[in-house]
Amino acid sequence: MRTLAQRLSSQPVAAAWLTTDGLIRNLTVVVTNIADGDTPAKHLRPLRPAGSFAAKTSGGSMWIDPASYHRYDAIAAAVDGLDARGVARFYATVKPRIDDACHELIGPDADFHRTLERAIVMLLKTPVRR
Repeated sequence: MRTLAQRLSSQPVAAAWLTTDGLIRNLTVVVTNIADGDTPAKHLRPLRPAGSFAAKTSGGSMWIDPASYHRYDAIAAAVDGLDARGVARFYATVKPRIDDACHELIGPDADFHRTLERAIVMLLKTPVRR
C-alpha cells in the first residue's frame, strides 16, 4: 500500500502520513470517524498542522484568528495535488484490504463504500471559510 500511495503525491504532508504503521486500518478509522461526524485528529497526528491555534478578543467577543486557518494550507495543498484517477485506481486496488479492516474494526456487516460516501457527504457539508 505504501508504494502505491507514494505515487499519488510528492507532497511532504502525504509523505509524513505514509511513515505511519497500519495505514489501511488508519485510513478505515479516519473515514469512519469523518462519516460519523467525529474528529479523526488522534489518528492523523503526522498531519497535525504547524503552529498554534489562535483566537482574538475585542469588545468582549472572541473569534478565531484568521491566521489559524492557514495552519491547514499544507494539508489542503496535499489533497488538492492528488490525481483523482490515481486515487480511484488506488482505492480499487486496496479495497479488499480496506473491507477486511472495516469488518474487523466495525463489524461483519460494515460496508466501507457506504461509509466512504457518508464521509464525502459530511466533508461537502463542511462550511468553507472565505
